[in-house]
Amino acid sequence: MKKTIALLLAVLMILSMVACAANTPAKTEEPATTQTETTTPDTTETEEPAATEEPATEEHEPATLEVFLAQVDWADAWDELEARFEEQHPWISIEHVGLGADADFLQQRLAANDLPDAIQLNNGVMMNAMVEQNLLTDLTNWECAKVMPKAYADAYTFDGKLVGMCQGAAFSTMFYNMDILNEAGWDTVPTCWDELIQCCKDIKEKTGVAPLVTAAGKHTTCWMIYELILANVAGEELGNYEDDFKNGTFDFTKYPEATTRLQEIAPYFLEGTASALEEDAATYMSDGLAAMCLAGNWNGGMILGSLENGAASLPPFGAAGELPYISTSPEDAFCVTENPDRTPAEQEALEIFFNWLFEGENFQLIQNARGTVPVITSMTEDQIVLPEAMIPVAAEMGSAPFVLMGFNLYSAEFKDAVMRALERCGLQAEGYAADLAPVDTGNLRDHISHTVDASEPAAYVGTNTEYAPYVELGTGIHYPGGRDTPWIYQDAKGDWHRTNGQRPQPFIKPAVADHAQTYRNIIEDELKNG
Repeated sequence: MKKTIALLLAVLMILSMVACAANTPAKTEEPATTQTETTTPDTTETEEPAATEEPATEEHEPATLEVFLAQVDWADAWDELEARFEEQHPWISIEHVGLGADADFLQQRLAANDLPDAIQLNNGVMMNAMVEQNLLTDLTNWECAKVMPKAYADAYTFDGKLVGMCQGAAFSTMFYNMDILNEAGWDTVPTCWDELIQCCKDIKEKTGVAPLVTAAGKHTTCWMIYELILANVAGEELGNYEDDFKNGTFDFTKYPEATTRLQEIAPYFLEGTASALEEDAATYMSDGLAAMCLAGNWNGGMILGSLENGAASLPPFGAAGELPYISTSPEDAFCVTENPDRTPAEQEALEIFFNWLFEGENFQLIQNARGTVPVITSMTEDQIVLPEAMIPVAAEMGSAPFVLMGFNLYSAEFKDAVMRALERCGLQAEGYAADLAPVDTGNLRDHISHTVDASEPAAYVGTNTEYAPYVELGTGIHYPGGRDTPWIYQDAKGDWHRTNGQRPQPFIKPAVADHAQTYRNIIEDELKNG
């Protein structure tokens, strides 16, 4: 197997849903068979019983469906789901492909005109492109569409066509280290903005712990906080503010209270954590470095699981006595691809599978493995598995007003500029790497390439040359974790040599790390002038 070197040039990270808390429901045992003794009255003459016809067995043409399943965090649950479906529908086989793969997998299959029958997609660049090419099936009249609430169906509806069934919802949550809150004199969590600010003051003054951190990751703390503040200040007046953000006409001065609130809470953040990763935020909470964490519901298992005394609630950014506005976003959707060569039996099998998948008792397998909130109406409350502290939060989420956030915040022009910037960065990095690559036959230098992943979005530069890792990282005593002593080997001519290994000659890593400012300049140029 060829070894590949790849280094990521991350530019813009758009919201994506991460799963948490795998939990597969136990199988229900079959009830024991009971036997009832019957007696037959005495008769002087017995007649032969009439022959009973065997019930007719419905015949189906066998069909095999290919499903692109990118997310690995609930692969085990999917295996169980496939087995359950195939047991109930023995003429249909489900084969999942691309597990853990990125958008390149689908792009390659698309280029080969060989898309899987069903795929997972988010509402982003690739979905829009496939819709424009009429590559996704309209599910509007399928039975499964009846269990999708309008708000989440709308997220995957284009020109009146429902092209994806949303697999769940993500929403903003506030998590608490209750031991620290108790030390600061708080027995309960804040329920409104004024209480939040007072709680932050008490924590800072009485414990010396940073009151707040965010699991921002792909977003900055400022933006996460500001969006929620803005929604709670403006309420219904805010309307479809995304359009104004897209075209650059949003009037920030119209809502001075939002700016005031942002300034009010800014001093209470843990320093150096403006874009803290989810794992880091969980560690800050468990280590007692921060008392509260604003994050997504998908972080619940990670954060609450690290605390001996934790709690969760909706972000307390509203007024006293009111449910706050929260930020929410639909997760990836299951889509059916268009294929003129698909047989009627395969088309029928696809519809059977989708309708079956979004029945509550079946979809429960996926949803419980993910630990997020389902959006289908066929799933009852008792079928939902979440960390205990998240259950009342999920219940409130259903009635709380919300603002939608996600990839659609950014205009098509903005996305195009990002793609152009990534392509330029990839080409530039490719050139730097070629200049640094040691030359013998020229094979290594000639096989350096780059790819751009629109779903990240990100650019990758690397090579699939087999010996490239040895050149980049070194061998023997020079490779970290490699041999710590010299060795003897015999070459093709039969001569013997003693060696310590090969010193590293990095050409990929410095091509990226040593030219960060160049890539920033490229990105800024495209975003400003593109």
